[in-house]
Amino acid sequence: MIPELAEVLRTVNPQKFDFVLFDACMMGCAEVYYELKDAARYCIASVLDIPAAGFPYASVMPYLYENAIKDYLGPICKDYIDYYNYNGWGTISAVDCNQMEGLAEAVRSVILSNQDSLKNVDTADLQQYGKGSSNFKGYAYDMLQFIEKLCGGMAPDDFTQQLKKTVVYTGYTHDPTSSLYRIDGDNYSGMGMYIPNSFTTPKYLLWNNYFKSSIAWYHASGWAETESIWGN
Repeated sequence: MIPELAEVLRTVNPQKFDFVLFDACMMGCAEVYYELKDAARYCIASVLDIPAAGFPYASVMPYLYENAIKDYLGPICKDYIDYYNYNGWGTISAVDCNQMEGLAEAVRSVILSNQDSLKNVDTADLQQYGKGSSNFKGYAYDMLQFIEKLCGGMAPDDFTQQLKKTVVYTGYTHDPTSSLYRIDGDNYSGMGMYIPNSFTTPKYLLWNNYFKSSIAWYHASGWAETESIWGN
């Protein structure tokens, strides 16, 4: 559970960790980064399933020992993508968690200003991540594409500028070994997010309930104030 992880990290190091690197599937989402904003300065994660081999530690490990980790976020992400360009698939992002409060405010502003359009966004038209299993379908969608759809085709400048400040580096494999993991680069921002819905299947009921009861992003980004529109 990410809230529990954030609490442990804050307890172990109240001064914040320089970075948290997730060698785990589908951690590259706003909900995760927002929970960790008071525990780590930067996060490195994939919004997609990570291949079993994980990070290419032989090449990235030296970077992780550098004092100025900010200067090595790009090389870490680039080495990851270069490795999987020949060995599978992948996405990767480096996020400045200090910017997550600003991103939450930007998303909240867009959602509250476009409440009447929430029901018009068909998630089937959005790039969704967690492609390796039907269990993950609906778990995360591309944030920028969602905002663009919500706003009728173009995201507000304030939002896009904040997103650029937050996602300091991102990349994806252009020719994955499996077409299942092919990324639509025109609709890829490097930041995933959960979109709550009114589906009544057990999976979505469970996810929505957890989102509402445990995830701080739910309250910070405007979803709590619009539940009467999208809720069950």
